[in-house]
Amino acid sequence: MSTYDDASLVFYPSGYKADKAYSLKPTDGSGDLTFTRASTATRVNESGLIESVATGVPRIDYTGGGCGKLLLEPQRTNLLLYSELFNNAYWTSGGITITPNSTTSPDGTLNAQKLTSTSYNSVRRILSVSSSTIYTQSFYFKKDTSNESWVQLSFTGGTAIQYGYRINWTSFTISKISGAYTDPTSVSFTSVGNGWYRFEMAASSTNNTSVTYSILPDSSATSSIFAWGAQLELGSYPTSYIPTTTTAVTRVADSLSNFTSAAIFGTASDSVVYFEILHAGIVNTSAAAIFRFGDAGAGLQFSLYVDNKGVNVFNYAAPSGFLINETNANGSTIKIAIRWNGAVLTGFHNGVKKTTITRSSGTYSIDRISDMNMSNLNSIGLKSMIIFPTALTDEELIALTTL
Repeated sequence: MSTYDDASLVFYPSGYKADKAYSLKPTDGSGDLTFTRASTATRVNESGLIESVATGVPRIDYTGGGCGKLLLEPQRTNLLLYSELFNNAYWTSGGITITPNSTTSPDGTLNAQKLTSTSYNSVRRILSVSSSTIYTQSFYFKKDTSNESWVQLSFTGGTAIQYGYRINWTSFTISKISGAYTDPTSVSFTSVGNGWYRFEMAASSTNNTSVTYSILPDSSATSSIFAWGAQLELGSYPTSYIPTTTTAVTRVADSLSNFTSAAIFGTASDSVVYFEILHAGIVNTSAAAIFRFGDAGAGLQFSLYVDNKGVNVFNYAAPSGFLINETNANGSTIKIAIRWNGAVLTGFHNGVKKTTITRSSGTYSIDRISDMNMSNLNSIGLKSMIIFPTALTDEELIALTTL
């Protein structure tokens, strides 16, 4: 990005600070982007450790390493209590010995517990749930002496249904257990560093009203694993860890707004907006608007959308139509740029110049981003956003958006 240091707004960690009003501001003091979140939350910091972030403070998240990205998530509640204390009476643990403070957890603290099997049994908790609803189970664990471990979500109260996987600690792979006769909505097993993995499984309760959340170290006597950070949330994908003790804890949705400051755009009719996005965890089939770009005099002009297939930019000013309409896999990085140059709007996607639309009358005089809508967008990582006060060339924008 150093080639473009003359940008009027650079929206990435090295160029931002959180002020006392919890606005994201360029370090030169120009413009403002107001951030709010009425609760604490967690992020993965630059050292790869999970840490708590104070109420109202933006989360720059480094999950997976590399550059940080602004983490924006919907409201979620961890329904499980004592998420790190499996020796609490809240959990049932017959046939298992639990040793507190046995190794360093993903938050860098000596607080992870060792679960040692003395017979074929589990750490588990039974909860009431809503029927025909998708819930997501997640927790962190690390190999000790076990050859394999099992995880299960068992729904009952109607027609019993069980989802379960075994984790092979030799090959570090997962496979469905024989008793789990239905596939979950999604399942993953991901390294988070220092030998720790996060297991995540989303599954439907169908017509049931009760669920048993289970972790099984191994069927062999005296075999053990390390475990930490259990979570059960209502939703079809996992979100960042929400620690609990005596009560269920809700992380309130992140909100980013107030893009109407003229200091961001001025009244320039020749500008560029650039995004680098991590297309992660998006499963909704209907497109959700992230940013809407407009001007005070002519109203809404064009919008950036993301859905489970990819990204598109739709132009509403005559003539209307798609500027960018591309398929992108979950987990992929997307780089897009939109240039408005007088009456001409041009899109660039991952190093390729896309459609050009010429407005029937007038110019694109953008002076605001009218809103950001996270209400039906499952998850997205905004790695960077840059607004340039001039219309860059095709060659510059192809280079800027090339992966």
